[in-house]
Amino acid sequence: MEKTGYIETLKERAKKSRVYRKYQLTGLLISQLLNDEKHKSLYIKLAKEKDQQKLLELARDVSDRKNVSNKGAYFMTLLTKVRKYTRATPKAASFAEVATEVESARRAKVRKNAKSKFKNFNKR
Repeated sequence: MEKTGYIETLKERAKKSRVYRKYQLTGLLISQLLNDEKHKSLYIKLAKEKDQQKLLELARDVSDRKNVSNKGAYFMTLLTKVRKYTRATPKAASFAEVATEVESARRAKVRKNAKSKFKNFNKR
């Protein structure tokens, strides 16, 4: 009889979150902001290796965008683009500003491609 009580106690303890370091809390906050609880270990690892404040800033920026359906994937895409952009221009102000610049550059590229496709379609 006491084994079932012990097993139930272990199950209850497993449900509680144990955060021992600041980067763990930051990773969990990012996963909650992005509504992506499945990948919280990824965000904890990112928070451990990268600047936590910049990651939180970018996650807040992504979570504020209403038209994004998969915020976790969009966050990771922006993160890789921001890394490439900051390597090219080391005096970037903040992640959110760089993310906005990257997004506007992507939109301009999409518009340019759409115009060229439309021109090619009209030539036929």
